[in-house]
Amino acid sequence: MEPGALKDGVMNQDLRRLTFQDNSLDLIITEDVFEHVPEYREGFREVHRVLKRGGWHIFSIPYYFDVKTRDLFDMKEGKLILQEPIEYHGDPVRGDIPCFAHFGYDLLEFHRSIGFDIRIEWARYSEICKFGVFDCYTLIARKR
Repeated sequence: MEPGALKDGVMNQDLRRLTFQDNSLDLIITEDVFEHVPEYREGFREVHRVLKRGGWHIFSIPYYFDVKTRDLFDMKEGKLILQEPIEYHGDPVRGDIPCFAHFGYDLLEFHRSIGFDIRIEWARYSEICKFGVFDCYTLIARKR
């Protein structure tokens, strides 16, 4: 489907090339999506582009506090080159989806460098046990 097209009332978008106008949205929520976006840096830049000043991106991702972000694929001449064995995350709708990155502590500085203030929210232990969201955190970014 073309980005921006609707199917069954759901809009298709490519986070790397959003169809929204600059500075047009107040809030974007993504849940366990960005680790599955090739060229995720472009995706975060696009989110910043379409948010209004003071707008929010609230997103959850697997996050590792003790390592730098690690790309599991590399892009060369428009093609994905495998860096490590493919890691898949299960999706009840689409099945197994390849993971493109393991996000680490440098992701916060990347967000600051493109114009976000950002913080991490921790789930309570009871939520972690109930929902099984181990090593997954919610990040809250606000466009400066």
